[in-house]
Parts: sequence; structure tokens; C-alpha cells
Amino acid sequence: MADVFALIVSMDRKAPQALYKALRNIYTALENGAMVNFERALRTLFARYDSATVMSPTGYAYADPLEDQHDQPYVPGTTYVRRIFITPTRIILRFAELHTQNRILRHFCPDHAVRVSFRDDNLDKLTFAVFSMRTKDVFLEQIVGRHLEHGFVIGPRLFQFVAASSSQLRDHGVWFYARDNLGRTAESIRQWMGDFHHINNVATKMARMGQCFSSTQETVEIRQEEELLWDDIERPESVHPLSGRPYCFSDGCGKISLELMQQVWRTLPRGASELQPSALQIRYRGCKGMVSLDLSLPGRALVLRKSMLKFRCDSPRKLEVIKWSAPMVMFLNRPLIAILEHHGIDVEIFLRLQLSMILQLADSLVCEGAALRTLTSFVRTPVPFAGLAAAGWQLARDPFIIQVLYDLLKNALINLKDKANVAIPVNEGRNMLGVVDETGCLEYGEVFIQYTELPYNDAGQAPVRILEGDVVITKCPCLHPGDVRRLRAVDVPALRHIRDCVVFPSSGKAPHPFEMSGSDLDGDEYICIWKPELIFENNVDPYIYDDKPLGINPYSHNLNEIKFLCNYIGNDIIGIISNAHLAWADQAGLGAEMCQTLVSKASKALDFAKTGDAVELYPNEKPDKFPDFMEKGDHKHSYPSHKALGILYRTVRQIMTVNDTKLSKARSFSPLEVPGWQMFAQGALKALRSYNARLSHLMEQHGIQSEGEVFSGFIGTISSFEAANASTFRTEKANLAVLVDRQKSALMEDTRQQFFRELELECLTYGAEDEGSRHMLRIQKAAAWYMVTYGDDGEGNSQNGQARGFFSFPWCIAHVLLEAKRWLMQFADRERGYSPAAYSEPTVGSGGLRNALTRVIDESARAAASACVSPSLQVPIGQLEEADRRRQLRYHVTHWLNDAAGQPDSPSEPLCDLCYAQVYEAFVNQCERRLKLFSLGEYLVGLLGFLASGDCPYPRRCERRGCRRLFESDCPLLTVEAAKAYVRFAINKDACFLGFRCDQRVHRATDVIIDGKHPHQRS
Repeated sequence: MADVFALIVSMDRKAPQALYKALRNIYTALENGAMVNFERALRTLFARYDSATVMSPTGYAYADPLEDQHDQPYVPGTTYVRRIFITPTRIILRFAELHTQNRILRHFCPDHAVRVSFRDDNLDKLTFAVFSMRTKDVFLEQIVGRHLEHGFVIGPRLFQFVAASSSQLRDHGVWFYARDNLGRTAESIRQWMGDFHHINNVATKMARMGQCFSSTQETVEIRQEEELLWDDIERPESVHPLSGRPYCFSDGCGKISLELMQQVWRTLPRGASELQPSALQIRYRGCKGMVSLDLSLPGRALVLRKSMLKFRCDSPRKLEVIKWSAPMVMFLNRPLIAILEHHGIDVEIFLRLQLSMILQLADSLVCEGAALRTLTSFVRTPVPFAGLAAAGWQLARDPFIIQVLYDLLKNALINLKDKANVAIPVNEGRNMLGVVDETGCLEYGEVFIQYTELPYNDAGQAPVRILEGDVVITKCPCLHPGDVRRLRAVDVPALRHIRDCVVFPSSGKAPHPFEMSGSDLDGDEYICIWKPELIFENNVDPYIYDDKPLGINPYSHNLNEIKFLCNYIGNDIIGIISNAHLAWADQAGLGAEMCQTLVSKASKALDFAKTGDAVELYPNEKPDKFPDFMEKGDHKHSYPSHKALGILYRTVRQIMTVNDTKLSKARSFSPLEVPGWQMFAQGALKALRSYNARLSHLMEQHGIQSEGEVFSGFIGTISSFEAANASTFRTEKANLAVLVDRQKSALMEDTRQQFFRELELECLTYGAEDEGSRHMLRIQKAAAWYMVTYGDDGEGNSQNGQARGFFSFPWCIAHVLLEAKRWLMQFADRERGYSPAAYSEPTVGSGGLRNALTRVIDESARAAASACVSPSLQVPIGQLEEADRRRQLRYHVTHWLNDAAGQPDSPSEPLCDLCYAQVYEAFVNQCERRLKLFSLGEYLVGLLGFLASGDCPYPRRCERRGCRRLFESDCPLLTVEAAKAYVRFAINKDACFLGFRCDQRVHRATDVIIDGKHPHQRS
């Protein structure tokens, strides 16, 4: 050990940056479960990184980016910050991690800042360890208070406590800072942040200081004359029933002029949305909240309301943006489903929505139309999927896109089980930022909603629709039935400049946001649903939440900041209260007195960080048993819930066994063979290897297993260290998703710029001066990037030194790929006189039955017929007599159900004649009436989809026990098995479960059916 330590000291003296990179690489490998010979790995990696450090002509050492392919591109709006975990027995030091910038990190030195989280030794929150501890105050003072008061020393630096953002406080984390080279300290930062002396409540004071640590994107500077401070909108007749104070209808919401909005938008990262927003969530000096677009404001103008001003400060006048309005997909969750069920929404509605979501995700692996809908709904990446599909690109055959869709499906199943995250169709519900009606046109009970329809081809011409009719709106967390409101969406011409936001009225007996969990308009996202099946009949009276306190909490006033933080960590029980409420709601109903009590306590617990008022959960308020969907406790303390959440949980728990299914390796792709692409192949191969190395490093840095997770934004795996931190696992995944998205965007942008830099030199080399010649070189180079990545010989992905085969490289220039595809379409028109058909085929979920699975079955049927295994298969099933058609289908259904029961060779019939006939007739009546079915593949895929959708009216009575087992349950076993079979079939493309012989011809790549035609058939 002494020799190894001496080796590290010598390496540090020679090349500290090379040592840092080597140690980080070893740490990442260990964290991801690799077995490492430390000394050998250290010597090897140090030599590699040290050799990449060269001397510049001026004598300074620097890392050659061409040699060190693991160096990541600069990620705008982020910086690296060290992190520390303090537990009762140890201090865990972490390498610097990428962190979104905030006001403090931009002005001070990130290298001298550190994020500190207080945890138990198993990395759970300390709250759980001290919850029932009699001496918890003394314990917390020793573990937390001592470090906050005296700081801690690492090397030559003394780190001292500064403050914490609101999200960081919920994670039991704070910021520390050590004296930097300019002599700035933690106290210097606190003085620079602003004047907080007038705030007597220590909880409120810390919340205000935390504003400076909110993760933001810095944009334009606001001149003093452009900043306006207006009064809030209050109505004398609208007062809080308990405090008697007037309601504030504009609480946290100001305005911004069009010119200023355009300038701000130009400085923000585009990401997946090219749409200029109508509203921004901001931080500006001592102000926080929302600003919405107002076309009547001249020039550059920023209107702030007095409710937005939290403290005075002299910090720079830069407008900082947290998030902005854009089309956002919407998911249901457990509390919302429980409330909607309480309002009378039938469990069948939720079950069909869940099954429909699963089927659409499965369809996206085999159907072009479903693939496009899924990609445009769920994937946030600047790839023009709609344009590519319109140009004839077969999305459901592309290995990269299939991997993205596959990871989406797997993570969706996990989120359905763990959180009941049922997706609402994108044009029937959205997440939206809330703003106030500045025109005064809306009445109480009305809202204005104008949403961007998805998908769209061109952001400049994206279609919008003004919603008119009933809409259900809430804000999470929602616990009381009155938190979910049925309102009416109306058209107001004066508000048509606002889109992808929900506009609330500025008058009425109370602000609608306040009626929803006591919310306001300072940046909350609201769930808006206009799907008719989820609109309930009548509202219940909203819960009367406490008004915002104006006075001083005497208990909090007597605390200093350190004691408050210890008190907060010891009494942060909002999660415990929410779980107790969910359990009691399942057992006693949301209207039970116990649930009402817990609603009040949950509201106070949420405001604990701002008010300092702690709440206590009494023993009789703690459930002694939990419904199965909460996955708490052993079987003695758990029971099967027969409400919607229990039925959804048990259904998806059975279906998600398909997550172990391996994605079909048989793949094909549409060659992008632009004539002359080969002359760019060598340069493309070199760029591919560099890109793959950097992408691999990004994934290893966070413990991400799949390229598809990086590009879908739905990360199912994170590093083992973060995964062990169960109490904040979901928070870490959400934060990680944001950072990974930024890293991915920076990598794609860096790669895109590399493409065009090289292209400029190549245009000079080949003498391409006119636009036509430059265009030809551009699409030839893009085709080379695509072909070396996707080529049949796998050259690009076998010689780049990576164990994994990555396919995302050419998608960094997706718009140029689209140019090349359009050129090939025109070339095909000239050569063969036809254009590829539009990709708009229906899928199982939308009533159509044509997808790649039908072709798999039909090929299997032809193979069986040619081998004389089943002579009846020589005649298309659509030409058979009704009795023969029913008999042939029954053969395959019987084999499937026996296979599902673990008895594939059993001669028994799972369904009796009468039950099978009833199921078959229901299928024929609902499907064959709408569609002309012909082949065996169309019939079998259609039948599976019909059964899996939950639409089949099963027999109500049958004397046969085996039939009753398939039909009689909350979610019939036949539906579950059909969904499992359909999803597994979509993943592995293997039709053996239907009784077909496993033949190599079945497992090869399959063509996608477009409107019932072969891709090369004339339209």
C-alpha cells in the first residue's frame, strides 16, 4: 500500500491532470461493477493521459483533444462541481460532477464550491433514522450542526456553509465554499447575494437566499428603464375565508414584451423545441416567478409584480431563465388516478388507457405510424422525425431508432408499475405552465388553452388548436378531491398570442391555482386533460388551504439557520404523510376523516421549508397495512387493492415480464447510398471512432447502460452509488436526465460543427464554389457518416474499439441526412418513375392491423405450407370458408395459450367451443367490419391486438373452470396474456409461440408494410 501511495504522489508531482483522469476512470469502472487491478490500471491510464499532454510553444502543458478522445465538449450552462456525502460515521468524497449553473457558480469559483448532502450510512435520508429517536436533536446537532457551524477541512481548504436552494434543501443538501484565490469566502457570497436583514423568519430567509442557487440559464441584460414594477391584481370582493385578506390573482406572474422575449429566446438552448415560448419561469435579481408574453408592451419591457419581489440585491441585471413553455407530454400518477376514481371515472377507462399506451409503444417497434407518434410525443431531440418519415425513411427499421423505442418501452413499463404513469394521448392532455389573464376577459370557472398539435413538420408552421369545452385541471401533488377542478376552456381572441400555457382568470371568488393544492403562478406546472372519458360530472368544494403567512413564526424566529436545518432534516416527513394518505385513501376512501386530516398535515409539511412549522404524524395516523401497489412491507402487512391503482399495478406487473425479452438482432436498414459517398469514408470512420469513445465515456460516467436511454431522455439505470440512495433515487434520475440531455446536446452540436468545419475544407479541396456543388458534397459526406456506421460489414462499429455498437453518430446531422434522403427520392423519381408512399399506416391501437408482425407470420405460414407441415396454410385465410377460418385461427390461439401456460405440446383446448366462438365473433364484428382482413398474419395480429386492448366483451358465464380462469378477474388473464404475447412478439419478432416452426427465414429482417403495400410497390 505504501508503494502505491508513493506512486500516486510521484504521479501527482509529474502530471496532476493525467493522474486525476486516471483515478476518475478507475473510480467509474469500479462504480459500474468492474473488477480492476488498481496499480496496473493506474499505470496504464496515467501513461495514456500523460502522453496526451504536450507542451505548447509558450511552455504551458495542455491536453491534446485529438489524442484524448474522452474529453467531453463544453456543455453550455453547466460546470463541474465536487460533491460530498456526510454520514454519521464517514465523509464520502466524490469526483466533480456536471451541474447546471446558477447565479453563484457563474460569479464565484466553482472549484472552491462543494455540494454537501447529509445521509444515513446506507445513504437513506437521516429523517428515517431519527424519526422515532428520543435524542434526535442531540444526534442531528452532532452529525449536521457541527459541520454547518464549524465547516470541514479537505487538504488545505476550509469549507464553510453558505446556503441551500429549495430543491437542494428537500434533498437535505447545502452549499459550502472555501476561500478562493481572490480572498472570497462563504460570508462574502452571503453579503453579495442581497439584503435579507428585513426577513425575520429564518425559514423564509433561507428560502430567499436559496433563490440565488436555483439552476438557471443566463440570458440578456435588462436596463433599468426597461424594468417595471406593477401592483398585483387583487379584488376587494375576493378574500380568503380564514385570514380575511384579499386573494392575489397574479401571485408570482408578470409580463414580457415581444421584442425582449425574442431576444431571450435567441440565447436559450433550442433542445427539442424550435417553438418560441409564450411564458418563462425566471429569476431576476431578488425576483422570482413567471412572465407571460404581452403584445401591447412596446420595445424591450419586463413587468414585475410586487408579489415577485422577495428581497433587494445589487447583483447583475441579467435575466435568468429556469424553464419555458413548450408542448409537454402528460402522465397520470397515483394520487390523481385515486381522485379521478373518487369522482366516478370507471376503472375500465384507466385500464384501457394503460393497455393502449403499452400497445402503442409495442407497435412503434413494428409500425411506421406508431413509431412516428411515439418519437414525436416522448423523445426530446432535435431530429426531424416527421420530415424523415414524410421523405420515406423507415423509422421502424432503423437500428438506432429501434433501440430508442425499445428503451422507451422498458422504462414505461417500469414507471407504470412504480408510479402508475399512464400517458394521455398528446392531443388530449398536456402539462402546461400557468399564467394569469391580463385582459380580464375570463370569468371564474373559465380558462384559455391553445396548444400545439403534435406531430408537426415545421416549427414555423406548427398547427395550433384553441380548446373549447370541459377540461380537468390540477397541480401535483394533489391529495384532496377538490384539488382536481373541472373548468371550461373558452376562446378569447385577445389571448391568442399565448400557446402551450393555461391562462387562469384574474377575477372570481378565488384564484383557481390556489384552489389546487394552494398553488400560485410562480412557475408551477398544471396537468390539463380534455380527454372526454376523464371528464367527471361535478366539482367538490376545494379544500381551504392556509393563506400565506405575513406574521412571524415565533418558534422559527428564535432559531438560527443551523438549528433550522437540523430541525428540518429531523422533521421532513412529507413523503411519509403522502404514503399514509395514499394507503388510507385505498382503505377508507378519500372522503374519510383520516384523509382530510392528512391533507392538512401534508400542506403544512410542504410549506415547512418556507414557514418553519413542523408537523407530527401520530401513531394512529400511520397505516398498519398497505395496498399491494405501494410495495411496502411483507405479505402480512400488504393486501391486494381492488381499486383502480391495484388493478393497474397487477396488470402491468404481469406484462412487464417481457422486459427480459431480448431485442431482435435481425435488423435491416435503408442504405443512404448517395453516389460518391465512398470518398469521404475514411474521414467518417475516424470521426465515428472519436464520437463513440466520447459517448461511451458519457454513459460510463453516469452508469447508463444503453445508447437509447441517452437519446430518449428516459433513463432507467444510473450509477450504483446513486441507485443505492433509494430515498432520493427518483430525484437523482430527474436531475440526471436534465444533465445527460445537456451533455448529449453538446456532444451532438460539437459533432455537427465538426462536420461543417471539415466540409468547408473539403469544398476548397474539391473546388466546390457554387451551391449545387456544395450541396452534393454535403449529402455525399452525410451519406458516408451514415454508411460507415450502418454498413453491412459493421466496419464502423467493429473497429472503433467499443464493445457496444452505437448508431447515433450520423443523427447529429439529421437535417443533412434528410437532405440526402430527399435527393435520393428525386433521383428515384427520375430513374424509376415513382415516389415512396407516405408513412401513415394504421396500427392495432388505432384500428389497423398492418405491421411488420403480419409479414413475420405470413412468411412462417408460407414456410410451413411449402414444407407440407400444414397444407391448409397454402390457401390465404381470407379465402377460406368461415368455419375453416375459425378452425385455423383456433389452432394458433390454442398453441399460444398452452405455451403461455407452460404446456406448448398439450392437446387440451384452453377455451371451450362456446367461449371461443363468442370471442371470435366479437373480434370479427369489431375488426373485420372496419378492415378488410386477408392474410393469416393480419388475422392473428388483429386478434392479439383486439384481446390485448381490453375491448373484448368476454363471456360472463361458463361451466368450464379453465375458461373462467381466463375471464374472471379485475383484468382478465386472457387480456394480460395477449398483451404479453403482443409486446414480446414486437420485441423479438419470433412467431414460434403461435405454433410455427422456428425457421431461419422467420428471424431475418422483415420489411415494414406501408398502407398494405410493399415498400417497392408502386403507389
